[in-house]
Amino acid sequence: MQIHSSQSKPITWTRPITDVGIAKLRQSLLEVDWSIFYRPLLDVNAASSVIVGTLSQLINEHLPLKKCKNDQSQIAPWFSKELRQFRDTLSAVKIVSEVTKDPVDINTLRRLKTDYNKLINETKKKAYDSYIERASSVSKRNCSD
Repeated sequence: MQIHSSQSKPITWTRPITDVGIAKLRQSLLEVDWSIFYRPLLDVNAASSVIVGTLSQLINEHLPLKKCKNDQSQIAPWFSKELRQFRDTLSAVKIVSEVTKDPVDINTLRRLKTDYNKLINETKKKAYDSYIERASSVSKRNCSD
């Protein structure tokens, strides 16, 4: 969705769908009191309004609209798709471990955090080493001219 004002750039809104958001939405849907639908002579319009209102509220709460950033300069160049997926998995496991309080889930979360941090450090190192290599090869070419 884009919004235009007379003196500003268009603002683009998006609704990011994440594993964490879906897990929270699912949990909230389980906690909703759906007993209204068991009443005899239930008005269909009232029932549909309850469903739409409840879903809209929960979706806006757990999967909120966000402004799209058009400025790509703030994105870390080394932060890969693999790291993003790992981060989403880590967030989902964190929610599960907080809900279940199961020692196995907590240990899994700790192990995944360690693996995630190692992967970040390795990825950063490779990216920065590559950047330094490219920069030094450019300066060598300029000096030999």
